[in-house]
Amino acid sequence: MPRSVLKLAYTEVPTTPNRAFPDQRTTLLPLLQVVLEYGGKHFSTVGLLDSGASCTYVPTEIADALGIDWRTCPEMPIQGVAGAGTGYAADVRLIVVRARHGWPIRAVFSEGVNAVGVVLLGQNGFFDHCEITFRRKAKEFRITI
Repeated sequence: MPRSVLKLAYTEVPTTPNRAFPDQRTTLLPLLQVVLEYGGKHFSTVGLLDSGASCTYVPTEIADALGIDWRTCPEMPIQGVAGAGTGYAADVRLIVVRARHGWPIRAVFSEGVNAVGVVLLGQNGFFDHCEITFRRKAKEFRITI
């Protein structure tokens, strides 16, 4: 039996028009308010549901705020659309704010994600705990936890 069913609207985010999409001023993204916990500290942030991410990737700036010495964590190579790099794995607790429900995950902290500015909620750590339905045309998505 599901613990929570959330029906959420896509978030309209401003974009800069470019030669490929000269008329595009905004884009819609499936964003979700989350909290990361570690060692009694909490960090509230935004997560982007990223079905293409193998893990849940977190900016190292958040690790610093939580007091995680990410440079000493187990390393793993990471590869994404922005290029290759190194990730550092640490166990934290992820909480979906609207559902008031959370679970332990192994997050991968990466300096490359600092530029993204959000947590990338990926297959391991998020999608493996939820059932997600994207309804882009209706500008909504649903999460069943």
